[in-house]
Amino acid sequence: MDTITDAAIIIYQMGKVGSTTIHQSLENAGLPLPIYKAHFLSDEGIQHGEEFHQKTLKKPWESTPHIQTSHLLRQKIRSDEPIQWKIITLVREPISREISEFFQYLPSLYPELLDAEGNLEKSRALRVLQTKFMFYKPESNYTCRWFDMEMKGMFGLDVYEYPFDTEAGYTIIRQGNVDLLILRLEDLDKTFNRAINEFLEVDTPIEMVKANLRAEQKRGFLYRQIEQDFTIRSALCQKIYSSQYATHFYAAAEIAKFIQKWSGEA
Repeated sequence: MDTITDAAIIIYQMGKVGSTTIHQSLENAGLPLPIYKAHFLSDEGIQHGEEFHQKTLKKPWESTPHIQTSHLLRQKIRSDEPIQWKIITLVREPISREISEFFQYLPSLYPELLDAEGNLEKSRALRVLQTKFMFYKPESNYTCRWFDMEMKGMFGLDVYEYPFDTEAGYTIIRQGNVDLLILRLEDLDKTFNRAINEFLEVDTPIEMVKANLRAEQKRGFLYRQIEQDFTIRSALCQKIYSSQYATHFYAAAEIAKFIQKWSGEA
């Protein structure tokens, strides 16, 4: 690699972890760096994204801006240009992330759950979600595989080799021409300013602009109700939270609270 002469920010993360908030906040700050946003850059990730849009959402991937961005970014990264990549990624506890994704793709993947007016029956949605989690396998689950598939596959950076600071709620990793900030969505309100300023080495505080809030979207009230009422068996919860992903980014006491919450056991 030649001497580093340039830098760029990539908000690079799995879906449904709060990336829109990070993107909007950095855009509003007027930083003197280009800012990109991508869910996938790896060969496997891009292939999955293209197939999902074409076969499931019935949209040609060529007309999807974020897939176009992924193609352009991947070419730039693989061109070996002397760029310091400042990557910001977020994580979210796995059950909340799955429920959020369920609601985002509800009309496309579960149209039978909606009536003619687009209303969702709560009891049916809860049953479908419970069935969905019965087949949860950490070794093939999107959330659990994302860092190996994307961050390691694209940049050769294995985040699991670096401890995550569960008390701080974020960790900064610097390896070669990659600077990586990992934030937890659950801690974003209290960590955003400190973590972003430390990572980007700026003195002026960057204001967090909350964007794309589920509560402000259609069916937001029902979404909150389902989050409140959804439960699965304790043994299944333990399986989900025993994954490498969950145990790396969340402390044992935090995992115990998640299991208690989603199993409904006091």
